[in-house]
Amino acid sequence: MKRLLVMLMALLLTAPALAGTERTILLYTDYEQLGWGDALQVGWVDSEGGMWLWEGHAGETDWPDARDEKTAWMLSRTDAKSLGRLSDEALANLKGLILSLPDGRPSWQAAACDAGTEESYALRDGAAILLGGSGDDWCENTDPSAQTLYLMLRECFPGVKSYWGEKGMSPKGFQAVSVPVFCGYWGTDFDDGRWTRAELDCEAGLGEAVPLDAAPAWFVSGMVTGKASSMGATGNTTIYTCYDQDGLPLASFEFYGDLLVRSDGMYDVK
Repeated sequence: MKRLLVMLMALLLTAPALAGTERTILLYTDYEQLGWGDALQVGWVDSEGGMWLWEGHAGETDWPDARDEKTAWMLSRTDAKSLGRLSDEALANLKGLILSLPDGRPSWQAAACDAGTEESYALRDGAAILLGGSGDDWCENTDPSAQTLYLMLRECFPGVKSYWGEKGMSPKGFQAVSVPVFCGYWGTDFDDGRWTRAELDCEAGLGEAVPLDAAPAWFVSGMVTGKASSMGATGNTTIYTCYDQDGLPLASFEFYGDLLVRSDGMYDVK
């Protein structure tokens, strides 16, 4: 079911491209060091999943200030280095995360001097959405989709300098939290709870609940570590329910494999 959803999402999101629209930019990150020299590094992902890197000096090129002009600059570079292409599934997932980003712009905070500044953006309908930045100034978009996309840029473009992970100079990133707390069950007493598990099929519906001898391992020690996808699941999931001693439900949790299903997508649990 998940693969079907991915394929459908990919078809929906690539429909304009199939109709003949031009290649666009989905994500990009850039680093500028103007205090000591004029180093410039730019990495971007295009609408076909291509990953590209340009490195040089700002004085050697016409790197613009305006966001729309930067997009045109990237698309025009014939001297950019190809870093390969994302898989179809990864590209569909990336596009879904971009679609789920909320509007708004995080504020920048001063941090250092002459470290240079890295900025990372997603582009949607021509508008640049700030995901985060690090260095002389830093900011963080705290939306889970934005945090995943920011980290994706760090992983895709390790050659673009950033200060990811350096306290006070970069976004903090998604903070791991236990499954019940992440799902909003603060203060709920699960100590004497009784657990059941049931399979949810997209056609047959919810199956028979099977009692469990103990709380699931993910409940005891699992931590939500970040957003994996903005897509949901309409079946082939497992519903775990905890009941109190009177047989009343305390909480339910839905999983697609190892992924926690929530209303805004699915999350990694380690």
